[in-house]
Amino acid sequence: MRARAQPLRILPARGEGDHAAQPRGAGGGSSGQRPILPARGEGDRAKRGGGGSSSGQRPAVDTARRLRKQMSLPEVLLWRELRKRPAGLKFRRQHAVAPYVADFYCAQAHLVVEVDGAAHEGTGAERDLLRDASLEERGMTVLHVAASEILADPVSVTSWIAERATNPLHHAAQRRGPPPRKRGGSPDAPLRTGD
Repeated sequence: MRARAQPLRILPARGEGDHAAQPRGAGGGSSGQRPILPARGEGDRAKRGGGGSSSGQRPAVDTARRLRKQMSLPEVLLWRELRKRPAGLKFRRQHAVAPYVADFYCAQAHLVVEVDGAAHEGTGAERDLLRDASLEERGMTVLHVAASEILADPVSVTSWIAERATNPLHHAAQRRGPPPRKRGGSPDAPLRTGD
């Protein structure tokens, strides 16, 4: 014989003692009863990947998620190499740096890698210049790599990127440090131009 399913019950609010539990809907509203909470993942807010709607306040993140699914062939080939963590560096693909989305980003080196292809010609070049200036103001270095170079040899392009990330050519000047010394060791010594 089958056991009958019990109707769902609403528990009494805290501090009301041990009143008899009533079947769902028999209480007549919110008269001191605890509300039934939605099951895990059914809430109206997104919490750690569960339920909810898209992040309308972070359009760069939504764009980055969409772009990760629509990567071009050069980006896929480069990602295959960068995800192996060359020189111990962790790269992220299609990373949101509001309001922009970088093709690849290394947080350790503050390095943005952009794959340049047909989309970066014409009016796209003007946007690239504005984006590069904005990212460099934030202390990031931007590297541009031609898609044709990646298609030809993604391994050597990856090693070049890792070399630039670990040994940058120029370091940013310290903001509150002393001014650079003139040749000759003393800050007051004149520059020697020729012998």
